[in-house]
Amino acid sequence: MLQGRVAVVTGGAQGIGAAVVRLLVSQGARICAADLDAELLEDLRAEVGGDRVLTVAGDLADPLQPRRVFERAVDHFGDVDILVNNAGYFWDAPVHRMTDDQFTAMLEIHALVPFRLMREALSRWRPVAKKEAESGAPRRRKIVNVSSRAALVGLPGAANYAAGKAALIGLTRSAARENARLGVNVNAVAFGAVDTRFGRPVQEGTVLETGGRSVPLGLGENAQAQAGAQRRYRSQSGRAATPEEAAAAVFHLCSPLSDLINGEVVQVNG
Repeated sequence: MLQGRVAVVTGGAQGIGAAVVRLLVSQGARICAADLDAELLEDLRAEVGGDRVLTVAGDLADPLQPRRVFERAVDHFGDVDILVNNAGYFWDAPVHRMTDDQFTAMLEIHALVPFRLMREALSRWRPVAKKEAESGAPRRRKIVNVSSRAALVGLPGAANYAAGKAALIGLTRSAARENARLGVNVNAVAFGAVDTRFGRPVQEGTVLETGGRSVPLGLGENAQAQAGAQRRYRSQSGRAATPEEAAAAVFHLCSPLSDLINGEVVQVNG
C-alpha cells in the first residue's frame, strides 16, 4: 500500500517508533529513522533490511537536526512523502514542584521539535505540490503527529507532558487547514497507555541525554499511580496497548485509506 513512498520517522529506534518502521516497511515504504540511540537504530536497520532503512542518529533538540534529517533522507532516497513525529520522553512532577526546565523541556520535544520538522517538510513540499496541482497530477503527502490522551483529559503529575501534547494538537489542526488544498494531510493520534519504556517506573542509572539535560527515563511514583488509575477507567480493554497496536493507527493515517481525513485527532484507547 505504500510502495514508492518514503517516510521520516522520529524516535524510530524502539517502542512505538520501531513498530511504525517495521509496519511501514512491510507495506512497501522506505524509511529514514531518526533517534538519539545510534546502536538501537543500527540494530533495527539490520533487522528490517539495510536497503529499506536509513538511520540518522542525533539529538532532535538541536535546532539544526531536523534539516539534517531531511537532507540525509532526500540525498539517500530522492524524496520524502511522509513525516511521523513520534520522538518524545517523560519528565514528570506535580505542578507545585515542577521546575521551569522540566516544563519547557516537554514543550520543546513534544511541540517545538515537531514544529521544526513540519516546517522543514512543508517548506519542501509546498512548491512541488503547487506545480503538481497545476499540472493535474497531485500527489498526497502525510504528516502524523503522535500526541496523547493526556492532551485531551490531563495527566496529574505530568502537566508539562499534557501541555506539550496539547500544543501538538493545535499545531496539527492549524497546519492541516493551511495545507489541505495542496494534498497534505496532517493528523494526530492520541494514545492512551502504551507498553513502552517511558510508561514504566524510573530505573536508577537509566537516563536520557538530550538538549543539554540528563533526564531519568520512566514515570515517577506520582505519575505511575495516576497512569495506572487512568488506564483502568479510560481503557475499555483495561490494559495498555502494544507498540504494534499503536503503530497500526499511525499506518492508517500514513496510507491512502486516510486521504479524506485531515486535521483530526484519532484516539487510540482500547
